Amino acid sequence: MEKMTNYKEIDPNYGELAKALSSLQLKNKSRGKNFVFVDKQGEVMVLLPLKNENEKVNKARFVSVSYNLADLGIIDHPHDLGKMIEQMRLAEKQVAA
Repeated sequence: MEKMTNYKEIDPNYGELAKALSSLQLKNKSRGKNFVFVDKQGEVMVLLPLKNENEKVNKARFVSVSYNLADLGIIDHPHDLGKMIEQMRLAEKQVAA
């Protein structure tokens, strides 16, 4: 059985995850107590408890989301979501500098 791991132990917050999911052409349908992203056909791809955008995503949930997106073919490898967030952070630092 494959061990599920988190890319570089990256700890994204809900805002970073939402931005990455939007860049994958998933639509934010979050409401009430649910953080929800759907594909073009309206099928739920990500469902988590809704938290403040600055709150960290639970590590196990982030890993699960990453592996599910890879299994669905939305990303090529489970670590790609973490890499996307890492690249977004680097780009923001460059803009701020």
